[in-house]
Amino acid sequence: MHPDLFVVDGHADTLYRALRRGKRWEEPDAESQTDLPRFVRGGVNLQVFALFSDPAHRGVGFAVRALEMINAFFRGIEGARENPTLASSLSGIGCVLRKGDVERARGGFWGLLSIEGGEAIGGSVDALEAYFRFGVRAMGLVWNHRNELADGVAEAESGGGLTRLGREVVRRMNEWGMLVDVSHLSETGFWDVVRCAKAPIYASHSNARRLCNHPRNLSDDQLKAVADSGGVVGINFCDYFLVDSGDANVDHVIDHIAYISDLVGIEHVGLGTDYDGIETPPVGLEDVSKLPRLHGALEERGFDESAIRAVLGENLARLYQAVLPA
Repeated sequence: MHPDLFVVDGHADTLYRALRRGKRWEEPDAESQTDLPRFVRGGVNLQVFALFSDPAHRGVGFAVRALEMINAFFRGIEGARENPTLASSLSGIGCVLRKGDVERARGGFWGLLSIEGGEAIGGSVDALEAYFRFGVRAMGLVWNHRNELADGVAEAESGGGLTRLGREVVRRMNEWGMLVDVSHLSETGFWDVVRCAKAPIYASHSNARRLCNHPRNLSDDQLKAVADSGGVVGINFCDYFLVDSGDANVDHVIDHIAYISDLVGIEHVGLGTDYDGIETPPVGLEDVSKLPRLHGALEERGFDESAIRAVLGENLARLYQAVLPA
């Protein structure tokens, strides 16, 4: 990866995997797909850290798990600052809270905290505001299933979308400067967000359904709606979101980038790897340290340097600067 590239990844489950295994996310862990040394080797400057909890932690347990992950993130930042080897390889390390922090991430390693699943707020707008005060700057309203805010893709047969509370949450997120993430939403819920959002929307880790017919992927009309809002789609590295057979490699990632850029413009495509949330990443992109291979693969497919920079980070950086508070 060129050293002056600004690389941004819109989604990884690093904190969830580390806590589940009793590890610290910033320390080397060969059994995961990410850790701080490999983020650095992969050239990542700004990583969105998902605050995800599995179905076993519903209710209060989900909120507790989210708080544990927030604490683990900041504990890891403190640990990295105290590690002379890591600290010397970065111009800075921290948490993205405001527009200006996005530019500060160039040359360093910064995280942006994002709730994955509105269960974490327990039906309370005040709880959402508390997360915002704790540093959370994005939220995916659902994770596949129904909650107090909306229906997920696993509930598509219901035809349900956003609830009244869900619409209020979107309004408040727009007001405060939080990114509204539509990955995992039912299609009805997606269109409800399009109608009520007053800021660009964000599909942090979703692909093109035309290339891979999975319900987590977006139709052409949905992709166009994200672009029309000024938003960005982060390409997910999950094998069965990339190709129907599940036998994915680097070329399949480039296929989705090329398809979406041809459909809605290169400025609306980024990365949303889903590392540590997927079991079988594409061959050639087995963990975050392999991200530099994307540069050459995009060059071989005919993307110029400006387009490559856009996909690898500049598009998501622009989105964050547009939405986050001043």
